Amino acid sequence: MRTVPARAHYQRPSVSRFFATFGYAWFTIGLLTGTLVLVIAVRGILDLLQTLGWSQEAQNRLLIAVILLFVAGSFLLARRLVRALYHQTTRTRRLVLLALAVGAIFTGYAWSNPTRFLARLAGTTPSALSMRGGPNFLFGSYPDDDDLRELKKKGVTAIVSLQSPAVVVEISGIAEERKAAAREGLRFIEAPMLPWVSDNAESIEKIKQLALHGTGTYYVHCGLGRDRVNIAKRVIESMMPRSTTRLASTPDLKSALTFDRRSEPFQFGLPMKVATGAWVVPALNRDEFYGFILQGQPGHVIVALDSRNAVQKAWLASAVPDMKLYAVPYTLVPYPSAAGDTSTADVLRVVTAQKPPFTVIVPSTTFDLGDPRNPVARAIAKRYGVSVTALPRTVETTPGETPDLKVSGAGTRN
Repeated sequence: MRTVPARAHYQRPSVSRFFATFGYAWFTIGLLTGTLVLVIAVRGILDLLQTLGWSQEAQNRLLIAVILLFVAGSFLLARRLVRALYHQTTRTRRLVLLALAVGAIFTGYAWSNPTRFLARLAGTTPSALSMRGGPNFLFGSYPDDDDLRELKKKGVTAIVSLQSPAVVVEISGIAEERKAAAREGLRFIEAPMLPWVSDNAESIEKIKQLALHGTGTYYVHCGLGRDRVNIAKRVIESMMPRSTTRLASTPDLKSALTFDRRSEPFQFGLPMKVATGAWVVPALNRDEFYGFILQGQPGHVIVALDSRNAVQKAWLASAVPDMKLYAVPYTLVPYPSAAGDTSTADVLRVVTAQKPPFTVIVPSTTFDLGDPRNPVARAIAKRYGVSVTALPRTVETTPGETPDLKVSGAGTRN
């Protein structure tokens, strides 16, 4: 008579062994699933939310919720897996742990060469910018050995890496690229950027100097060729007058935020379109300022705020250094001292003399359709014959509450 093997009994591990196995499982599972969330889910969510016109603050809150759900989900998955493993035979447990290691190793290798494995999933497309009388720039994702050889054939003389050794998964890729560039006789320039963690002042200054004084052709990249590349591209473009700058190909600029994609109010009012590429917007909060000014496409920014107002003075003290650092062209216009449209003549002269694209920032606009309440915004609307036409949302405010216009730390998001 055949004997049916009994199910493996539960093998109670020691506390230290259980937590060691759990930590290993959580790390390996998190590395793989986290990559999928970052490369595919986050970009898809952002594109959808921008299309729907969600505010920058709302987008950030949802993404934080997605990240928290991912952390909690990977934690519970690892916990459940480890508990199940100790109901299995030792051989089965080792095989599963080995499979997790293989997945983690492959994910780590993918990040060491994101062009080959991740850039296509992220929807990355290359672009180029030529400065008449100056250097040429190509933009894209991390280049492998074959890419470097092709870039050299195209006339590239130097590689500008925006990757940072502070990002663990980028360390090995930086080291490998440094060696590969040396083999190909290409200059390797490191300008590490962490747009959401530091102000990147040293790296941005290095990029500015390349735009102003560099020669030859540079290939500028981060990991996936998205956010950090967009910032570098805008900084380079702003270093010379627009009349001497030629955008050769910019298909990926569509990922940069524009006011045309905004269908909801900002924290302090609705945006108002006065002409193609010309907008009047309220003073933006930290998240809005980063997304639409520092990383967006605002054109020339005309700031009409009252430095005598404590809140607006603090906004200027924080925003002006950021615009200088990120090479956003701007003009400060003294806010009218008297009330009413008749006191805005100086502001109107500056605005009407500026060719689009440009953005005028005033203290506030309105949450209602029609003419904006702010006298400067109202005078501009009258001059261009426009009014606020976007659909407003319901805005909850506390009576007597003073909005926080603080934008310090705007460079704190990859």
